[in-house]
Amino acid sequence: MKWVITDSKYLTKPSKDWQPHIPTANTDPAYIEYKASKEGTVVGVAVSKVAMLTHCQALTQACNYCEGETLVNVLDFKKDMGLWHGVLTAVMNRIHTISVPYAVMKACPLSWVQRVHMNKARVALVKCRDLHWAMMAHRDQRDISLASLRMLIVADGANPWSVSSCDAFLNLFQSYGLKPEVICPCAASPEAMTVAIRRPGVPGAPLPARAILSMGGLSYGVIRVNTEDKNSALTVQDVGHVMPG
Repeated sequence: MKWVITDSKYLTKPSKDWQPHIPTANTDPAYIEYKASKEGTVVGVAVSKVAMLTHCQALTQACNYCEGETLVNVLDFKKDMGLWHGVLTAVMNRIHTISVPYAVMKACPLSWVQRVHMNKARVALVKCRDLHWAMMAHRDQRDISLASLRMLIVADGANPWSVSSCDAFLNLFQSYGLKPEVICPCAASPEAMTVAIRRPGVPGAPLPARAILSMGGLSYGVIRVNTEDKNSALTVQDVGHVMPG
């Protein structure tokens, strides 16, 4: 802790070439994030300054963030994806962030969609829950457009790739200008930060492939494309072709 005397008679005038002291990115903890272990106990994950900086740089490259973009964040900005995208990476790239509190979402489930429309936001950070709420409430409002979005990041710990939710949301909001290639599901954890994120697609290019894998085959450690009923199958998003054999 540093005490600063703010009474002007004790302060010296800074020199003309004064520069703020910027500490180097080292292994000192930048912040501690809390999570619950499998046993239910609370554990702390200490993230170092250099890890935080490196992660922000990786996200900037993966998501192609640029200065002056507008981001609408519905997630908790104190942890996980809400912190990394909505605060840390946003500050690094000088992105305008609009946070929509949970209380506002409960009162008006379409509020994040309205914010995207009003501010022509380029990025939105949501959960599956927010997609469902928007689908249920979309009849309340007609004049909205999601055409400005280049990334709709769906970060959901309980359902990391949320394939069916994303499909249903796209089917409903494609008529409101939502482009198929902007939906970017991701998986994350406090220890590993962003584990995987689907990068935004190129407009006009075919969407990445999907594989429907046999659950029976996976139980034997074999990857096999399944064409049978979906109950015995696992849909994997964004994969290439299954290797022969």
